[in-house]
Amino acid sequence: MSARTLLVLSLLVALLAAALFLLPGRRSPNPATAQNGAAILSSLDVNDINRLEILSASSTCTLARTSNSWTVAEMFGYYADFDELSRLLRSLADATIGQLVPDGTNYLSEFGLDMQKVTGSRAAALRLHAPDRRPLTIHLGSEWVTSAGENYPSYPRGRYIRINDGPVILVADTLPVRAPDPAKWIDRSILDVPPSKVSMVTVNASNTHYTLKVTAPDAFELDPMPAGKELDRAAVHRLLRSMQHLQCISVADPALKDEALGLDNPVVFKLHTSDGFTYTALIGKDAPDNRGRYARFEVSYQPPPPPDLEKIRAELRAEDQNKLTKNDESASASSEKKNDTSPKKDLEERARTEYQKRLDAYNDKVHQQQNIARDTAERLRDWTFIISHYDSATFTLPHAGLLRAKKSSPKSPKKQ
Repeated sequence: MSARTLLVLSLLVALLAAALFLLPGRRSPNPATAQNGAAILSSLDVNDINRLEILSASSTCTLARTSNSWTVAEMFGYYADFDELSRLLRSLADATIGQLVPDGTNYLSEFGLDMQKVTGSRAAALRLHAPDRRPLTIHLGSEWVTSAGENYPSYPRGRYIRINDGPVILVADTLPVRAPDPAKWIDRSILDVPPSKVSMVTVNASNTHYTLKVTAPDAFELDPMPAGKELDRAAVHRLLRSMQHLQCISVADPALKDEALGLDNPVVFKLHTSDGFTYTALIGKDAPDNRGRYARFEVSYQPPPPPDLEKIRAELRAEDQNKLTKNDESASASSEKKNDTSPKKDLEERARTEYQKRLDAYNDKVHQQQNIARDTAERLRDWTFIISHYDSATFTLPHAGLLRAKKSSPKSPKKQ
């Protein structure tokens, strides 16, 4: 092959490679250059954002910052899922420009950035608001997926985005965003009461009434307790776990009246704890579309009795007596002769010192618990939740649901 022929072939190969790169379907960036670059929000501090709109082709979810929390506007201003929101804001703050796509704005649909052609419920754009500046819109396009080769799984390595009317950018982050369904952006947690702290449960309804007491670890008393029956321990433990990791499906419109929610004559479920808390669940009627059941929650706190000086004296006196009985009798008698009146004085001083120590700890604990009760009550006040049918069935468990027929004890074999 002549040198001239080789030169012509080399030029043809170069032109073919350039044409492949410039074709719309071949605009894949170089992975090596898609990992470094400037932050996409270099001109905006995410801490300044006070409103965030998540948009799809057909819906919008608006998260707004108040003086002390974030709320979901479309859910009547209920609290937002702050963990999910923080994760999203951190991902935006950390996202960097991997590569600018040449002429990408001419092929927006190719990169999933044509809002007119976006379908489904996925988040298609984020609109960020901050004081004293124009809103900033981040259009979210398709993920950039790479594969290790045939017969190997593909992995998303980045996402195509466009900020306002700027160029198409590949960022070295997938920027996962929850769909703009307002119900999915609320803080779904209601209460979290460990079963080990439950001391008593009471249920009052038009057709059932009972009290379950925890008398010792894994020991219970039910009132009333009919003859020939015994406790179904699985049902008992279901009651004790009723408020552990309790979550809602959604929240109801605060404008709805109690009559519409079935809360004018609710089932009243009370759970008492060993540290002085009382949690009350008011259970209403079923929500529309069989989504769950309406429920309202309250919390109160009654401090336990404070330390008792006389009981502390008795404890220390008993401790001293135990020590004396362990000593040699003659050594104890000699010690008593040398210290005629000092033991009583020493006991009183020790008792008062111990009393003050316990009282200070008691006051600190009560103050902490009162703050927890106040903050929890404030968070729950004026809100009606929609809870799952499983949870509502636990709160409305009838008296008969805690019982089973008593098992007869096996008869001992007759003596021969």
